[in-house]
Amino acid sequence: MKVIHIAYFNSAIANVGVVKQMQSEKDLAKKNNIQLDVQLWSGDYIDNYDVICLYPEKCKTRFSKRLYFLKYIRKLTVDYDFVIVRYAPVDFFVPFWDFSKSNILFVHHTKEGIVLRNGFKSPLGFIYAFLDSIIASISLNRAKGLIAVTGDILDYEQKRCLLIDNKTNFIYPNGIDYDEVQVCEDNRAGPTKVIFIASYFFDWHGLSQVLDSILRVNSHDGFELHLVGNVQAKDMELVNKLVDAGVVKNHGRLDTHEIKKLMANMDVGLASFSLELAGLNEACTLKVREYISAGLPVYSGHIDSAFNNDFTFFKVTDNFSFLELIQFCNEMRNVERNVVRNAAKKHINKVDLLKKLSNWLTVIRNT
Repeated sequence: MKVIHIAYFNSAIANVGVVKQMQSEKDLAKKNNIQLDVQLWSGDYIDNYDVICLYPEKCKTRFSKRLYFLKYIRKLTVDYDFVIVRYAPVDFFVPFWDFSKSNILFVHHTKEGIVLRNGFKSPLGFIYAFLDSIIASISLNRAKGLIAVTGDILDYEQKRCLLIDNKTNFIYPNGIDYDEVQVCEDNRAGPTKVIFIASYFFDWHGLSQVLDSILRVNSHDGFELHLVGNVQAKDMELVNKLVDAGVVKNHGRLDTHEIKKLMANMDVGLASFSLELAGLNEACTLKVREYISAGLPVYSGHIDSAFNNDFTFFKVTDNFSFLELIQFCNEMRNVERNVVRNAAKKHINKVDLLKKLSNWLTVIRNT
């Protein structure tokens, strides 16, 4: 069985997180003899990522790149049993792809309509969302099936596109290469320490909610919140106030080595607490996987598609509570890092998730 997972962007540099995910998928598939090719087509290149394929030199414009990709997809549907495509919103070329073999599957990482509406501070967002719903309805109903990283997104896409009830579907959460991420050292001691990581703290991360909850408590003795990433200007007043009080340590941007060193001192990692602002009820973020695979329990304001309610080291709350967080940290302090890491492996190990995807494709090919 020949399968290819493919994505296409104007810029790989602007989507480096996706590049890293797909490179990891390509490397793991090869290492574990899983029959899966992986390509990410882009107008630019990042060194040491052979997953990236550059458009031909003659493709100068967005139109020419999309036309080239249309022809390329037609070829793939002949050469491969399944073509898994990362869904790109408002692509007017997609309805013209070759669906005759019905071997194209779309994979969705977000609720595109909501993202489009929220991404533009004008009626343009609603226009784009409307156009994309038409394109998606045509394309998804002609495709072999639908893949989503969470059940929440899968349900949204099925309703948005009025998919027939028996449309083939599969949940394929984000995973992590356990061989690449090692457990962090255990230097827990003294005050309760919590880490909150984001490249940029958007509203949906819920930093404002976290800071407000901390400020409502009279005493913060024996507690430290470590922020890693760029904080919005509107949150800086509260951050600076808590920095002056010795409660918050604002580290700004750190590299991977610096983050790992800092995590060694931490009791718990924070996920996100206002995910509803992004139109999501659950997620499967790489940040959570990096926390857990390094041995840090997670306190979260959202469900994770990989963990059930019985998973001890991922605690979900409806509303961030400083006191509840402290209690969770106290319960987790004496739990060894490897216990957390090993308990999560079967849920988030990328190799296992790839094997499940391959097995599912084998089943639907034979039906």
